[in-house]
Amino acid sequence: MNTALVTGGNGLIGVNLANKLLENDYKVVSIDLKYNKIYEEKSLIQIPCSVLEKRKLSEIFKSFDVDYIYHFGGISTDDFSHFIRSKLYEVNIVGTANLINEAVNHNIKRFIFPSSASIYNEGVDLNENSEIKLSTPYEISKYASENDLRIANQKFGLNYTIFRLHNVFGSGHAGKVTYGNVVSRFIYQLKNGEGVTIFGDGTQRRQFTYILDILDPLLECLENEGAFNQTFNLGSDSSTTILELLEKVAKVLKVKTRKRYEKTLLTPIKHLCDHSKAQKTFLNIKETPFVQAIEEMEREYEPESNKSIYNYAPEIIKKLPDVYKPVI
Repeated sequence: MNTALVTGGNGLIGVNLANKLLENDYKVVSIDLKYNKIYEEKSLIQIPCSVLEKRKLSEIFKSFDVDYIYHFGGISTDDFSHFIRSKLYEVNIVGTANLINEAVNHNIKRFIFPSSASIYNEGVDLNENSEIKLSTPYEISKYASENDLRIANQKFGLNYTIFRLHNVFGSGHAGKVTYGNVVSRFIYQLKNGEGVTIFGDGTQRRQFTYILDILDPLLECLENEGAFNQTFNLGSDSSTTILELLEKVAKVLKVKTRKRYEKTLLTPIKHLCDHSKAQKTFLNIKETPFVQAIEEMEREYEPESNKSIYNYAPEIIKKLPDVYKPVI
């Protein structure tokens, strides 16, 4: 039985991916900062651990004979990353480097890394060779780790697969994520009668990706030779504006909207990716209708899940949007 280490095992992708791996007879070791009760009745090994704890990481690799790494731990926030750059670089760049070191030292078969499609310049039909234009510390951290993996492959033969994901949402993420995924934030704010925060004017067009639609490629890449040492855009082909998204969510929840606009440091209007490379490489890529995905999220909504996923105080206060100030 192959062993997969999943970092960020309590996060949206980590939880769903760990369950998928278990269903396919992988031994799963999940690391995150805390235990998660969702795993209590599953044959999954949970270990509280930060990617910055080098000694503990080394012990985990030695103890469990890890074959594959899915590195989904780290800080995932674009706009807010301007205000926590020191902590973000430490966790995202140094933490990833720690895992790459362990992967090389223990001859790991494959390192799966989730980058972000936000590293591209504004445009449509953005493919894996499109211009890279970094505009936030978060994007810098993702692209730096991409390149670190490529160098580790050239120097040490570490095999990797990189997925440039975009706007992933789904069940297990419908809490009060103050600076997390916009879909989950809309659900929380609408459910609680709050004014809905819109960054910019809401005309930005994006592709929102349902978590269950990307799990098969994430699993298949382990054995698919066409995915060895490759980078893929992965996500939904459908697009919508932020305002259209809000109306769709409100319609499913059967509530009225009250908008609250915030200035943003991010201004790309159209940011749409091409997924033809992934579609040619992987056998089973799905696209769940957006309304159906929101209905599934609503059914699993937990009113008590109202805590921010981050506890990082801003390092810069200048130009800090009001929506981030509750974490101070």
